[in-house]
Amino acid sequence: YNPSTGSSSFADCTSCGAAGVTSGNGKTQATDCSCSSETYHAVASTGVAECKACPVGGRCSDQSCGLASSPHSCTVTGTWSRDNATNHFRLTGCPAGYSLVNTVTGSSDFSHDTQQCLKCNEQFEY
Repeated sequence: YNPSTGSSSFADCTSCGAAGVTSGNGKTQATDCSCSSETYHAVASTGVAECKACPVGGRCSDQSCGLASSPHSCTVTGTWSRDNATNHFRLTGCPAGYSLVNTVTGSSDFSHDTQQCLKCNEQFEY
């Protein structure tokens, strides 16, 4: 896409980021970018656009990203919101009977890709 109207040079275009494309001519905004079905579109507060891999808990049964559209294109468990700076999805809560997972096993560091609500083991529920 090219935010500068009247430009005709390909060099003036701004990338949609990895896996992002625009369809047709005359696209002027980062929101004109579209992503593959396994990703969702995010435009950071800096204006940088990207196609972000869908977190595990945001995927539909066909592995497409349920978070990519509003309303979600399939049932997505949990409460999801957008980070103000990056515009990435963050899982902020899970329903009763589920545990919020957002780290890689053995680490306390946040991991965007692992976010999901895991059903609790029934023998431990009370």
